[in-house]
Amino acid sequence: MIDQFDKGWDSIEVLLSQLLEECPYAEIESKERRLGMFHVKFKPMTSPAKQFILDCITYMLERKSVWICERCGNKGFIRKQMTPRKILCLPCYAFTLSDIAETLPQEAPMFYTKEDLDELAPAVNTVFGEQGKWLDVPKELIGMVVSSTKYGTLWYGDVPSLEWLAEHCEKLKLYPEFEHDTLTVSRLSDVREILTF
Repeated sequence: MIDQFDKGWDSIEVLLSQLLEECPYAEIESKERRLGMFHVKFKPMTSPAKQFILDCITYMLERKSVWICERCGNKGFIRKQMTPRKILCLPCYAFTLSDIAETLPQEAPMFYTKEDLDELAPAVNTVFGEQGKWLDVPKELIGMVVSSTKYGTLWYGDVPSLEWLAEHCEKLKLYPEFEHDTLTVSRLSDVREILTF
């Protein structure tokens, strides 16, 4: 089985090609994503020394892939909550979850156009700042998502504290568009609501 991977792992594929030039005796039996990592399996060798070299290549590629986002090539982390597991950076993880959510059966449409939602972006960005920002914070503050009952997902990113998040959700509720709306906070890794406003 030869899996096709996203472009973020092109550097792994190039490295594998270079290694194969140095090991002309190596024949690939399969390439696949195993436990989220890039895994290559070679046809078994009768020579223990050659087999050891191929096993080392497999191990090295797996360990290298565990830090590379499969989608974009930036620094990534294993996303154990996904099936199958993938190595993704926070923005790509959010986009992937969004893509998955869009393929699930949806509630009745709210009849908001793209233009309606674009008009909300300045207010959301003014209150929360840029989307997908990374901060050096404890893991329970990583990948927070602010959603609106009326408009859906509004913002995601790392936050300095839950108090900061609550304060900024209250600020967003001061805008007329969100006055009679309910805002919920959850984590990218866990859809359960943490806070409601």
